[in-house]
This record gives sequence, structure tokens and C-alpha cells, in this order.
Amino acid sequence: MPLTLSVEDLDHLADALAARLNLAAPGAPRAGALLTKPNAADYLGETVRTVQHLIETGQIEPVHLGRSVRVRRSDLDRLVADGSSRPDKPRRRLA
Repeated sequence: MPLTLSVEDLDHLADALAARLNLAAPGAPRAGALLTKPNAADYLGETVRTVQHLIETGQIEPVHLGRSVRVRRSDLDRLVADGSSRPDKPRRRLA
């Protein structure tokens, strides 16, 4: 019988493996990690509304998993580092 794991289960498994191998602190978002909007807000030190605004204006590309929305940690890191997570796409202004 095939084993089915959720994204959260895979994240916990990856964190546990990384901790066991001393690769990263447990619970620390990995470079390729997908974060929920509240987790992304905590990571940036901002509000969930700010993360939603970054998505709405095209500064961060959302990843849709069914009905869930996630953002890539690497996009957040890029946004902080150089002010843009998608340099190839101009920022979109809401009317």
C-alpha cells in the first residue's frame, strides 16, 4: 500500500533528518522550503497582510497546493537581499 504524506509531514521529516545529521537547526526553514503566509510573515518580521500585499503586487510568486497558498523561502531571501524576488517581472500596481 503506497504511503501518502502531506507537505507538513515532509517538512517535519526533513527537519528531523537535518537535525540528526547536524545540517540545520530543527524548525529552521530550508532554502527550498515552502512557507505558509503566517510563517513567511514571521520569517520577514512583518505581518501576514504585508505578505499578502507582496503576493498581490507580484513581488512574491505564490505556490498553490490545492487550496493552500505557500511562498518560497528563496523568494523571501531574494526580496530582502536585492529588493525584488522576480527581477524578470515588473511589479504590478493594484488600482
